[in-house]
Amino acid sequence: MMRNKIQYYLLVSITIVIFDVTASFTSKILEFDYTALSWVSLFLYALAGFLGYKKFDFLSGVSAGLIAGLVDSTLGWTLSSVIQPHIPFDQPLYTFPLIAEVVIVVTIKGAFFGFIGSFVYYIIRKNKNGRLR
Repeated sequence: MMRNKIQYYLLVSITIVIFDVTASFTSKILEFDYTALSWVSLFLYALAGFLGYKKFDFLSGVSAGLIAGLVDSTLGWTLSSVIQPHIPFDQPLYTFPLIAEVVIVVTIKGAFFGFIGSFVYYIIRKNKNGRLR
């Protein structure tokens, strides 16, 4: 089962990276504000939580959201920065404190939305079966 969880977390990570790269290129080519897509990231964190609980358990769902946020704020942000999507305002200089703050905040946000996704599945499952898993 642990191998399946690792594969799931890897799938979540790859999905986040594909989204970041695709959104960055699309934003750059079509010249729309890349930051307007931040809601999609939040949705993906929640979806990772929902499916993580559906496939494994509640904590795995929260962990999937956390991993999604961590990958988004590290590898995803790095790739987006290299691609240079269209952002219609000046970006601050990337200093270590700024990078650390973004990684921490986005990772926590990922865990929170992973929790929300897991909780939604919990409610659906409870209402459907009338009992807990």
